[in-house]
Amino acid sequence: QVANADGKTFLVLSQTAYDSLTTEQVDVLSGLTNVLPIPIKTIETLGGGSVRCMMAEIFLPVKQ
Repeated sequence: QVANADGKTFLVLSQTAYDSLTTEQVDVLSGLTNVLPIPIKTIETLGGGSVRCMMAEIFLPVKQ
């Protein structure tokens, strides 16, 4: 889960992960945060990575 500058939270996950959830699970998660599925099938299949791996490698400078 990540948050933007306004404090709005997002659960970022692959479309594959999202598609594995039941309707009940999606409903619960959607009630807690904004669910943001990302289609990365090629990366998951060929690169073996995930959304978490992609986001963890972003090293932005700290804003002053």
